[in-house]
Amino acid sequence: MGQTKPPSPVKLIVGTLTAKSNLLESVYQRLSEQFGPIDFTSQFFPFDYTNYYEPEMGKELKRQFISFQRLIVPDKLASVKLFSNAVEDEYVIDETRRRRVNLDPGYISAAKLVSLQQKIMRIVSISSKAFTLRLRSGFSVKPFKLGIGLTLITARRFILTLLITSAESI
Repeated sequence: MGQTKPPSPVKLIVGTLTAKSNLLESVYQRLSEQFGPIDFTSQFFPFDYTNYYEPEMGKELKRQFISFQRLIVPDKLASVKLFSNAVEDEYVIDETRRRRVNLDPGYISAAKLVSLQQKIMRIVSISSKAFTLRLRSGFSVKPFKLGIGLTLITARRFILTLLITSAESI
């Protein structure tokens, strides 16, 4: 019988979505105050896979990923999401309560990528062995299949870029 041991620390990441990329410097500052220095920022990717966010956030949305130097314990991800929700609230348009930035925190470990998203507080987990998608809490994949699939491709590019960048700095 195996012995129970505490989980290994993981790499905190945040996927950002916005039509107002000029806001991200101050958003990233807020996140850094809580989670430490940012050690990687991806390029911007057009987020045109779905129009789900357009009524709230506008058109010409861009996706960007960041990661943090300081590692976290996986069970802290829920509190990270609560903080990111509070940061999102700092950037809403007062009269309409529409968000101008969407923050989806997650983590990367040696075995998987986990992303916590508010829509139905689902956990998206990608196994590094088969790159498979698992959804919990009864989320229906069908309406978002195309958007999720292409977002996973973007996340995969981010992971590969992060790994390459980390390897080059050794």
